[in-house]
Amino acid sequence: MRKATIAWIPALTIITVAAAAESQPSLAPEQQTEILNALRPHMVRVEYDLRFDKGEPPAALGWLERCPNCGNIHGFGDGEELVREKRPLEVGGWLLTPNTVLTRDMQIHPRFVQSVAVRAGNRLIAARITKRFRNENGCLLELAEPVSDLEPMRFDAARGGPYFAITYTQDDADWAAAIAPLSAALSLTDGGRRFTTAPNACVIVDQQGFPVGASMDGALAADGSWKGAPSEWPGFSDEELTALMAHLDDVTSSGILPVTLNFRSPKAAANRMQMMWRDDDESSPTELRAFALLQAPTRLLVLANLEAKQTARLERILVHLPDAAPVEARFEASLRDWGCFVATLDEPGAAPLPAAEAPITAARDELVFFLTARYFGDEPIIRHQSARLAGFLLREERQVYPIVYGDESNLFCFSAQGELLAFPVTRREALSDEYSRWRNDSVRLTPCACIFKSLGGARDAFDPNNVPLSEAEENRVAWLGVEMQNLDSDLATVNGVSEITNDGEMGAMVSYVYPDSPASAAGLEVGDILLQLHVPEHHRPVPVRNDGAEGLGFDFPWDRLSEVPEEYLSEIPQPWPSVQAGLNELLTEIGFGKPFELELVRSGESRRIPMVVTESPAYYDSARQFKSEDLGFTVKDLTYEVRRYFQLGPDDSGVIIARIEPGSKAYVAGLRPYEIIQRIDDDPVVDAPALEERLTNAGGEVRLDVKRMTSTRVVKLRVAEKAESE
Repeated sequence: MRKATIAWIPALTIITVAAAAESQPSLAPEQQTEILNALRPHMVRVEYDLRFDKGEPPAALGWLERCPNCGNIHGFGDGEELVREKRPLEVGGWLLTPNTVLTRDMQIHPRFVQSVAVRAGNRLIAARITKRFRNENGCLLELAEPVSDLEPMRFDAARGGPYFAITYTQDDADWAAAIAPLSAALSLTDGGRRFTTAPNACVIVDQQGFPVGASMDGALAADGSWKGAPSEWPGFSDEELTALMAHLDDVTSSGILPVTLNFRSPKAAANRMQMMWRDDDESSPTELRAFALLQAPTRLLVLANLEAKQTARLERILVHLPDAAPVEARFEASLRDWGCFVATLDEPGAAPLPAAEAPITAARDELVFFLTARYFGDEPIIRHQSARLAGFLLREERQVYPIVYGDESNLFCFSAQGELLAFPVTRREALSDEYSRWRNDSVRLTPCACIFKSLGGARDAFDPNNVPLSEAEENRVAWLGVEMQNLDSDLATVNGVSEITNDGEMGAMVSYVYPDSPASAAGLEVGDILLQLHVPEHHRPVPVRNDGAEGLGFDFPWDRLSEVPEEYLSEIPQPWPSVQAGLNELLTEIGFGKPFELELVRSGESRRIPMVVTESPAYYDSARQFKSEDLGFTVKDLTYEVRRYFQLGPDDSGVIIARIEPGSKAYVAGLRPYEIIQRIDDDPVVDAPALEERLTNAGGEVRLDVKRMTSTRVVKLRVAEKAESE
């Protein structure tokens, strides 16, 4: 084999033009070809033979790079696809010595790697990673056997410019070497970084083709410290990485703790129509597993993104300490802006997790460690691997986030010293813009500084409305005290609000104002067009819609109610609009007692009305109720929206039937849901407790005056004697 030395390359003549017209040095095509051919024996392909592990497809965090030719981001292939197609993951590399290869750090967890090999010419030689660099996105491989007749690549840091970058990449199903002038343009950041740019994974030569240095991450320090042999770059050997991983295991085993959250079963929605817009229906879990950070000896940060309705039902927090029995923790507060909450242990736990105080940008170009924590069934599984941050970007409130390619939802980031840099958490939206309650639940790898500064006790850092509640408090809801209909194009045109409502896409028209309501006190009128809410500290107005609160959209089939089979009685939809939807739901999310301004249009004039979020009086779902086991029905008090639907006055007596048990005495007698029991034995029924008292003390036959919309009838039922019931 021909020796691939650099010394024999003849002197090259550089084509020059006037300095005023020349921005970069250039080489004639023949000279470029000569340099590439001289270095070609040092260009190799590193092949990773990948595999599935425990059913998971292989994934690598370093599979994307910016192309030196087109500037776009390219990938090396999908791991699952590579395994299926029986081909390796390939990346370019450089033979520094006959048995040492410089290549990119692909950041693949070892469990996904079947083998590593280097293809040099026609030979495929087994290899292993022996060193990962601290400040460059690269690593060194050691070959199982040397490449014969190859002299080491010698780097001379003393050689001056101009310089040229040489890359070896896969392009259009082939491998190609490329040479391009190295930019001399200097970048100076406000933070004091001075650097010039270079292609990823390149060797840098002078104009005669002599190697001067290399770059694996696309940035060269302006002080020239990049020059010299890559083998001398600081890094971690296999033994050092093993020791760091062991230290990280010790830190995380006591600082990242599995927790089990237990919830009270949610109250069932009144009917299936209501369940369509409620997210806490009977399918909501009563147990949830998550992870928590032990931030102080007795303080936990539980990484669970609980909405207020779910937190309301939280009953128990069980913390699984290492090598100890599980212990309970007390809920303290939910963070307003982040999908996590604070809990407290009665006794100190294990060692708290050390968190980095420096900004996340201090980890730029550093080798870091990623921890993946997830549950498989009931079993928490935690894995570590070395990794790199791909960069940084600004997000909400100008906070700096790390860029990571791949799934961030279970990812924790640590420094080489074992300090927590970032962890996975959801950024909460201050308010929903749609009452359908769709949210951006994507979990981001979030720097510690973004979260931990919220734990200092700032009054506005926590959400007082996202707390556990008693069962009686669970169904609290705010109200404005109006019924509305959504706008459409025609209504918007007639009322002259087409432009400000986007042709009826937003806004709702008031069709009724409840007496003694916040709306009535604020002077709202039928015909007002409600546009949006202006909430302090919310970055934009929230448009008003009445989605989910307009009732069935068709006439309730009262005349066919008796034909409903007994097994479907519980499926009959509620005929009046739900209180727990639409505008009321949004007001509940804002929080009881919070001020806001309601923007509306009246008679073509726009105005803002200051208001305060007010708790609703009892409504159908929260009303007092009584269930007669003997007769097989459940009744509730008449509430304001029920009275409105049935056009009953505030002094009209009665209770509404909420449920009929199949095959019960009540069913056989012809009673059906949503009928109103007005009297028992000619005496008015004031409320549910009053009916309970009468039936408890009754014996034998009772007569109920029952009203179904406008028609009334008498229903006779036989109540068990007291001795029989006892």
